[in-house]
Amino acid sequence: MAREVALFKAMINKKKIQGLMIVAMGVFLARIDVFFALEKNQLFTISAIGIILALTGIAIYTAGMPRTVKRVTTCPSCFRKNYAEATICKKCKKPLLKKG
Repeated sequence: MAREVALFKAMINKKKIQGLMIVAMGVFLARIDVFFALEKNQLFTISAIGIILALTGIAIYTAGMPRTVKRVTTCPSCFRKNYAEATICKKCKKPLLKKG
C-alpha cells in the first residue's frame, strides 16, 4: 500500500499541476480567435504569448517528473547494452565482465 501511495505522489506533484495549468492558459491564448474576434496584430501577439506559455508549461511539467537512471553495462563481444545486474549477455550469451 505504501508503494502505491508513493507512486501516486510521484505522479501528482506541484510542478506537474503548475505545468498543466500554464499549458492550459497557453493553449487558450493561442486559440483565442475561436472565442473572440480580434484584430490581426492583436491576434498574432496574443497567440505568440500563448504558444510561449504552453511551451513553458510543458517544461515545468517535465521538471516535475521523477528522474530514473538505468545502469547498463556493454558486452565486450557484441557491444549490446545489458542491465548492470546481468551476468551474461542477452544477445550472445557470453559472460559479462564486472567492474570494480
